[in-house]
Amino acid sequence: MLIDHWKKISLTSAVLACALLAACSDSDSSDDDDDETAQVPIIGAFNAVPDLGAITLFTSDDDDEYSWGSLSFGGSVTSTVSDGEIGIRAETLLPTDDTTACAGDVDEDGEKDDDECTEIASTSIQINEDTDYMVVLYGQYEKTQILQFSKPLHVFDIEDEDEDGDAEDENLEIWFFHLAKSLGKVDVYLEAPGTNLSPVQVKGTLSSKGTFDGLVDEGEYVVTLTEEGNPEEVLFISDSFKLYAQTRVGFAIRDGAGEGTAPVKITLFRDQSKTLTDRYATTELRFAHAVPDGGDIDVYIDNEFEQTFTSELPFGESSEYGELGKNQLTNLSIDVTPAASPGVYLARKELDMTQGDRATYYFVGDTYDWNGVKLTDNVRRLATHAKLRLTNGASDTFDYYLVEQQENISSLYPDETLGFRETSGWVTYAPGTYDLIVTQSDSDTIAYSDTIKLEANGVYSVVTSTNTADPNAADANYFDDFKAAATE
Repeated sequence: MLIDHWKKISLTSAVLACALLAACSDSDSSDDDDDETAQVPIIGAFNAVPDLGAITLFTSDDDDEYSWGSLSFGGSVTSTVSDGEIGIRAETLLPTDDTTACAGDVDEDGEKDDDECTEIASTSIQINEDTDYMVVLYGQYEKTQILQFSKPLHVFDIEDEDEDGDAEDENLEIWFFHLAKSLGKVDVYLEAPGTNLSPVQVKGTLSSKGTFDGLVDEGEYVVTLTEEGNPEEVLFISDSFKLYAQTRVGFAIRDGAGEGTAPVKITLFRDQSKTLTDRYATTELRFAHAVPDGGDIDVYIDNEFEQTFTSELPFGESSEYGELGKNQLTNLSIDVTPAASPGVYLARKELDMTQGDRATYYFVGDTYDWNGVKLTDNVRRLATHAKLRLTNGASDTFDYYLVEQQENISSLYPDETLGFRETSGWVTYAPGTYDLIVTQSDSDTIAYSDTIKLEANGVYSVVTSTNTADPNAADANYFDDFKAAATE
């Protein structure tokens, strides 16, 4: 069985856990010196399934089942474990499941009940002493696999020379996993910044679902992925980062999945928590027009008035994404004019971007007072659910309800309460048809209502704005997949 999964995530706790594991170990306490020096096994898990929400892991030992916690995409967990065979099950919450959280086989009847989550994969592992294990949730919805990896457990010398005659270790352990479906066979380099690469420096060559491990010294590093045998054909290169002595660091090469512009990212886990983006990943920006009674507009960026970035953008529409240069990511000037009237300014704003991000700048407010809000567009699509983002572009504060059709909201708490330029961020909803109801804050006075349809795999944005005909009412502007559905 797993011991204190979340309390002992740090691998430095393995020694402390030994006493707890002694009671449930398969080994006899009277074994010889070899058994006394055996190391407690370590097991970790990583979620590389891009089209699902959180996945909850459960382990079983005989008839007992233990929750190992929920992992979002790119999430991980590590723990110590006793030797012997354990079962591992992965569950996720589907719209048809009548529950809000995955708690395993609640009634212990071995059957899937309505108030339990849905199992998507299962396996068993034979755990041995002195071994380091990793399970990876891989694939996609309805085709999820649990990959198993293992290697000898490395033990660091943590005693200095005065204690054992040897200097303590100044190196660390790395473990790479190729989990990116969008990437073929690659050579992996892990070198100091500025190193000129040659094939002899390759740390490992990985095919899909491949892995390798090794030891490197503490220091600053850059990860580079290239075509096999060709270091000049770079497929990914990270910015520099620090690795620390006597740590174990996993490197998951995984798909970007719409979380930014990079098709591939590398997530560091185990004793680090960091995601590396390709330093040459593009940065993209689009504009959306949600100012009521505002005519078509042109948008200029970076004080460049000879060429529009977005032309003739009408109210209620968003532009295509445009690429920004690296020198345009900080204090980027945004100038808005009526279409074909470059000398008439409606607004001037400044914004900052992050390398590798994809974002939308929504123009909101009133025709006499243009404003805006920049939102990062995480468009990772979920096979089982829809994603909806609400943004308030009106000066009033509103309560937002998204409820089943004809449901009475009088006894409900709002899903969101948003002031001017505030956003809900991306919220996950089961597919279906809903009533969207907007009320004045802390009031039953309805400012806006509509019926909307959300589909699995969809990404939807709604921006509320002032109703110019009725100061007590609001309007709503629909973007993203709402627009796509309207043109079908």
